[in-house]
Amino acid sequence: MTPTLTALLCLGLSVGPRICVQAGTLSKPTLWAEPGPVIPWGSPVTLWCLGTLGAQEFALYKEGSSESWSTRGTLESGDKANFSITHTEEKHAGRYLCHYLSPTGWAEPSDPLELVVVAGHYYTPSLSALPSPVVTLGGTMTLQCASDQGFDRLVLNREEDNSSWTLNTQQQPSGQIQALFRVGPVSLSHRETFRCHGYYSDRPQVWSPPSEPLQLPVSGAADPPSPIWTKPSSENDEEVSPLEDHTAVSTVAAPQPQDHRVENVIRMGVAALVLLALGVLLWEARHSQRSTQGATTTGRRDPWGAQVPS
Repeated sequence: MTPTLTALLCLGLSVGPRICVQAGTLSKPTLWAEPGPVIPWGSPVTLWCLGTLGAQEFALYKEGSSESWSTRGTLESGDKANFSITHTEEKHAGRYLCHYLSPTGWAEPSDPLELVVVAGHYYTPSLSALPSPVVTLGGTMTLQCASDQGFDRLVLNREEDNSSWTLNTQQQPSGQIQALFRVGPVSLSHRETFRCHGYYSDRPQVWSPPSEPLQLPVSGAADPPSPIWTKPSSENDEEVSPLEDHTAVSTVAAPQPQDHRVENVIRMGVAALVLLALGVLLWEARHSQRSTQGATTTGRRDPWGAQVPS
């Protein structure tokens, strides 16, 4: 019996893995995906299986698949092989394992690799921070992933280290589904970016497109970043401005010193007008008094018409 036929019989592709493991010191192979395990629909992906030097054959299979598409692969440097998928579709999503054949027999299978396909026809969920997208040192916060599509699960991904967390969804009175992820406590080294996806429990490796990224800056650092406002989810999906959003961070400006120069000029002008008015009144009063005195002096004369001195 050829090594290839023996491998296929041992794997049992149609009903699940039944691995023939050679007793001895063969190391477990390593399986990974490039460019990564989460692939957009229609994009290429390459699965790599790393064994040991002297490996004669590599085999790759998908758990629960009835298709015998596993192949020998392309050998590179005698210790690894690659399996390429040029156009990823939903049928390629699933759990993969690989193993290799050495002169002493077949090694045990690798740890499973979850190959996720992002389906473009799913709704894109939204991601927001509660109560605010700025977290203080040592504090915690809640990230809300929500969708109008009735997913069973929601996944939160952290881009810095590709970590992920999964929660069951909760139905809201508005008809949306959501999951609340608690993050923290945080330190100065935390400045993280998150996205979330949705999927159905019967197809766990077919995800929705990712939400818009949400970055969590930490307040209290030496050079604190500007707060980032994220549109909150609402029942009517209306956009809420940061000024109307009660979760937004508001900044109160310090009072500015007032300029009294204009006020002082007005006061000086009013004072000058008052002084001018008083001067005019005094001049009129004095002129009136002189006129009266002159009239009185002119009117005193004797019977013969001569002016009588006062």
